[in-house]
Amino acid sequence: MRYVNWFMLLILVFYVGCSGIQQSKPPKVRLLEYERLLVKNPGNPVMMRELGIAHFELNQFDQAESYLKDAIVRSPADPKIALFYGLVLEATNRRASALDIYKSYTQYDPKVNFTRLLEGRYLNLTRAILRSEMAELARKESSGELTNGRLEQNAVAVFPFSYLGKNKQYEPLSRGIAALIITDLGSVQGLKLLERLQIGVLQQEIARGQTGFIDPESAPRAGRILGASKVVSGNFNVSAKQQITIDAGYWDVLKDESDFKTEPGPLADLFRLQKSVVIKLLESMKIPITTQERQKILGTVPTQNLQAFLAYCRGMEAEDSGDVPGALRNFRRAVELDPKFQKARELLDKNINRQAAGSSWKDINISYDFNGAGKNGGAGLGTDQLVADRLQAVGTEMGANLFPNPEKRNPTDEFGRVSEQTDLPRPPIFPPKGN
Repeated sequence: MRYVNWFMLLILVFYVGCSGIQQSKPPKVRLLEYERLLVKNPGNPVMMRELGIAHFELNQFDQAESYLKDAIVRSPADPKIALFYGLVLEATNRRASALDIYKSYTQYDPKVNFTRLLEGRYLNLTRAILRSEMAELARKESSGELTNGRLEQNAVAVFPFSYLGKNKQYEPLSRGIAALIITDLGSVQGLKLLERLQIGVLQQEIARGQTGFIDPESAPRAGRILGASKVVSGNFNVSAKQQITIDAGYWDVLKDESDFKTEPGPLADLFRLQKSVVIKLLESMKIPITTQERQKILGTVPTQNLQAFLAYCRGMEAEDSGDVPGALRNFRRAVELDPKFQKARELLDKNINRQAAGSSWKDINISYDFNGAGKNGGAGLGTDQLVADRLQAVGTEMGANLFPNPEKRNPTDEFGRVSEQTDLPRPPIFPPKGN
């Protein structure tokens, strides 16, 4: 009998999805219906969540926050609640608090679309906040308010390299070489590497153009703004005969000293040359490394495909300039050229999430087609959240206590995992325009 009940429940899941409140209705109508259901089921987090969403759509942010704040306590494992709670906080100009909510995306299933929207909002809001912070820090540095006292001894900032050649197809290696150095230096215990995002935002704020080249005069300023005692950058050139020369330098802002290292060789040996530069820079900076750290640096290669790496570099260039579609196009190309290129795949997925989440909270696309976006290398949309929502909705409609502790369970586990290819139409959240 137990299995018969579950079979009937599964049938009702799709009935509710097609004919219940899950259909697109104006938020005012949904408010009345969910309020009626909440009276029947006091404290139900699904009903509270949907009431909060309806109030949010009506710009009734105080009421929305009240329901969502309560719902997230009752059901902390629901990323949909977290997403809309964060949107309410953003809408009421509490960006730092919203960022704290969005960064919880790491606690949820990464295949669920609301988790991906949470990450997208986290990434986009982080960029917006960083722009404001870097602008203020640049202003303070210019006015003499920042001193070397704020520099961290073990903090290292790696800037994009300047390209000196004429063949523009190699210019994107500017960011690629810097990204490789960040990864390798990150293998050394005790060093704190600043994120590429921070470097990119500062690069724009101090009007350094696309090259990002740091010299003896600008290195101290960059270090003070970022709080880094060591700054790494340089230049490179690729000749017509496919020969590359990498000139890398470091500046110790606290000690007021610097050094440069040069590595020439075939472009096909790019990764070996770049790693040789890293080892030499560590020696110049008098930073000891273990045998294990050295082996990790020398043995870590992101891809064996140079064209895939160039596409990856173009993706980072587009990402840093705010061109998300361009970043997606190039990261997708990198994955197509080398399906095992994990770094490119990670950035492809992150930029898919960023695109779905919108440049501001007003632009978020709740019905974004993650399946379509992920066909060429990105992660697809998981369907577990859809089924979980509908199972909980069915339980509420039936007035039965089918899920005594829904926040700790995944209802789909009761009858096996749902295939990622299952075509479940998503219940729309926002009403059609004009309602």
